[in-house]
Amino acid sequence: MSLERERNNYFGDLYEDEISLTDILDVIFRRSKYIIYTTLAVIVGVIIFNELSNPLFQATSIVQLSINKTYVTVIPEISPAPAYIYDPIATQIKIIKSRTIMSRVIAHKGLNLKFPKAVRVDSTFSVKNPKTGQYRVKLFEDKTYEVISPSGEKLGKGVIGKTFKHKEFTFRLVKIGKGIRDSFIFKVKNPYGISKGFESRLKVKQYGNTNLAEVKFRAHSPDSAAELANAVASEYVHYTLYLGKEEALKTKEFIQEQLKKVENELRTSENQLKDFKEQTGIFLLDET
Repeated sequence: MSLERERNNYFGDLYEDEISLTDILDVIFRRSKYIIYTTLAVIVGVIIFNELSNPLFQATSIVQLSINKTYVTVIPEISPAPAYIYDPIATQIKIIKSRTIMSRVIAHKGLNLKFPKAVRVDSTFSVKNPKTGQYRVKLFEDKTYEVISPSGEKLGKGVIGKTFKHKEFTFRLVKIGKGIRDSFIFKVKNPYGISKGFESRLKVKQYGNTNLAEVKFRAHSPDSAAELANAVASEYVHYTLYLGKEEALKTKEFIQEQLKKVENELRTSENQLKDFKEQTGIFLLDET
């Protein structure tokens, strides 16, 4: 058999055995079970690897729930209490787990300030609604630095090792890695916007048959876990105290408004009675 004939026979077999799209789909459908199992195995493997490479530690804090056993209205005829039936403990636990509480923790701990890995910081703090964006830190040879806002405004100078204080955030640069020379960028994010990412690390449940709640938080270090668990409990206490003050203030304002209303009505009634006496000449005996 000649070389040319051999070549023709070889390529002729390839043309006859050419795989069509239908053949490919048929193979995929027939082996879909194995493809799904392989994909799940890869996903589970990645999750396990991430958990083992970044272990999470859990800490627990106990907080007393703010539960009012009675509901008192100043004037029931004007503002009657609604006859709704609800679980007060479940309500308070829901408040603890809310994004409102978590965003307050994130802001007060400065967890919304994202620095490069080569930059070591502590004493971070942020207001609830900071100006978000990328901030630049310009470094100088005398261990001082300058913070520049996203719009290019110079916010002030700081010293490495001392706390930099601004009206929207604070931080202390502890150490600058060798990979960073004259400047670096850090991000300021909205605390409420990133609070959802912390929800999976927070667990809250009633402690036995009491009005106490267990606040459990997971973090990548035992110290951080304990600090954040205590922070969540503390923010809940401050939040309920704030609500109590707001409610007391509203009650006080309501009472003052009602007193003014009653005083005006009483004054009007006295004037009407006086006019009536003058017009009719009728007076009480003890007035003669």
